[in-house]
Amino acid sequence: GDPVIMLLAPIPAMKRALHRADLTIEDMDVIEPNEAFASPCLAFAKDFGYEFDDPRVNPTGGAIALGHPIGASGVIYFGEMVHYLKNANKKYGVQLMCGGYGVGIATCVEAL
Repeated sequence: GDPVIMLLAPIPAMKRALHRADLTIEDMDVIEPNEAFASPCLAFAKDFGYEFDDPRVNPTGGAIALGHPIGASGVIYFGEMVHYLKNANKKYGVQLMCGGYGVGIATCVEAL
């Protein structure tokens, strides 16, 4: 597949997840755009109109490819996001990442 499209696949996935949840990027208290490469994270920020130094982005820190070598990126970032929402008394979070081969994954979470 086209490597450019492959790296941008989470953008339409995130748009669809937000639409299905009837939320916007402005509603999000946490944005977790972690990837194995830096360029998709910058593309997400540009497409959704937030600054990459926005305090909602990776509020507990993060690193490119954290968990990637052992296939655990999704669970690591999801766990961090859920714990942050609970501990910071926040409500909404979104996680997005590439699944490889042009697959985009996005999940919206509401802390109850």
